[in-house]
Amino acid sequence: MKFRFKNIFGFVLLSFFFLVPLLFRAIDRNFEIFPSITLPSNANKVFLNRNTSIVEQELYGLGPKGNQKKVDHKTFFQNIPIHFSHWIIRNNFGLDKNKVFNTTTPRLSISYSQRQKVTADEVNKTKEWMRHQLRSQGLNDSILIIRKNQIFTKHGRPDPVEKISTNDTIFALH
Repeated sequence: MKFRFKNIFGFVLLSFFFLVPLLFRAIDRNFEIFPSITLPSNANKVFLNRNTSIVEQELYGLGPKGNQKKVDHKTFFQNIPIHFSHWIIRNNFGLDKNKVFNTTTPRLSISYSQRQKVTADEVNKTKEWMRHQLRSQGLNDSILIIRKNQIFTKHGRPDPVEKISTNDTIFALH
């Protein structure tokens, strides 16, 4: 009988361990505990069989003569996997100290807000890292520019038809 109790206890313990993250994710995917047991989802393909627009982000620095030069992503993000660079750039390198995210869960309509937890020391370390990465490419270490471009394609053509610069975000690093 003691053996059976161990199995039941183990089953209850494992069920709790696996079901709690699943329940959090069922409420809202932002509540998902990391690392979690559920697999990533919502991957989408871009279909080019109709008119499509895609947003692209590029980094620019200032050259020795003051002209803008494109920053090499692989060199800039040398120790960081390149597929994370989009999210790092999109979140302004985490330099927004007082950024507040207001969110409502889709299923239970629970509203909550999250404040970005960035200290002044972390901001200074990030800026120093960015200055070092710019200097390593022979660029001025005082300014980094994030340029957002909108790329348009037409139905049946794989190459871009038009590229429009929509927004520049400038970071003063000193």
